[in-house]
Amino acid sequence: MKVVLLMLATIAAVSGQTEPWCRCAAFVTYEYSEIMVYEEPEIPIDSCDANGALQCKTTCADNTMKVAANLSFMFGEAGGLLARYKAAREAGFLAVECAFPYSVPEKDVAAVLKEEGLEQVLINSDPVKLWLKFFVMEANNFTGDLQAGELGFAAVPGQETRFRESLERSISFAKALGCHKLHIMSGHQSADHNEKAHVTTLESNLRHAVSRLAKEDIVGLIEPINPVSIPGYFLNNYDTGILHSWNFLAVSLIEKIESPYLRLQLDVFHLQMICGNVTNNIKKLIPLTVIMLVLSTVLQAAQVVPSSGWISVVLHSKVSDPAYNWEMGC
Repeated sequence: MKVVLLMLATIAAVSGQTEPWCRCAAFVTYEYSEIMVYEEPEIPIDSCDANGALQCKTTCADNTMKVAANLSFMFGEAGGLLARYKAAREAGFLAVECAFPYSVPEKDVAAVLKEEGLEQVLINSDPVKLWLKFFVMEANNFTGDLQAGELGFAAVPGQETRFRESLERSISFAKALGCHKLHIMSGHQSADHNEKAHVTTLESNLRHAVSRLAKEDIVGLIEPINPVSIPGYFLNNYDTGILHSWNFLAVSLIEKIESPYLRLQLDVFHLQMICGNVTNNIKKLIPLTVIMLVLSTVLQAAQVVPSSGWISVVLHSKVSDPAYNWEMGC
């Protein structure tokens, strides 16, 4: 049975909103959290409108959603990273994910996880230099500047040694935290190399990563990021077969390498920005997906602003699909 982490990051981080914005179009059972979240969808759907809530609860009762808090977006009011773990537990979460925990000693992160009884479900690979301006994080959790930063090295020719060093540090961190999912970042496209060189480098590095991660029982994830939010990021589309004739991208790489330790991290925000047609594309991409990120936000002037929540309705048919054992992160 496929396990999909559905991370619903509808967080008004910059605007001062402090409560977790967890949006779901149905009653569900949460295995990773002590909290129960329900929001009636703004767009009525037959089985989950106000009159059909009980029916929807029955329909969805067999599905267990595992809820994880995204500490890169949530609990900024708590302060630094370690304080956010504590705040997440106080809010009722039993699982968390964090993009870049590397400036905090791994033993300290592991200790707070144990102390609070939390499970770390995902981290990103160590990018060495990164500052995402729309993340509200303490300065000691990210280093560098986005324009001069290095969002990973997996696709960057000539940086193979740095990629392997970054991978080893990421594996060490993941193991210390008991985390079994690692987002491998491709990095930016270099003006000194053509697309084919980047693709060749990315495939070679992913094959090496898969070999290493399999030994540690860690699943490597790749995530297309749209070129509007992160200009120049190399892995920037999906190649689903119903889009343009793009080649050598996320789906192609996963199918070519053909390993259970390389899967897709599907961010629905980026999917919509890249190609739209969200519902049909999700159906096509789900067989390759281990983690699904639903970023129901609008990035405006480097701020994260809550959206109308329409994406929750779009995903309802998949959330209630008995073929999947869903995890959800907020």
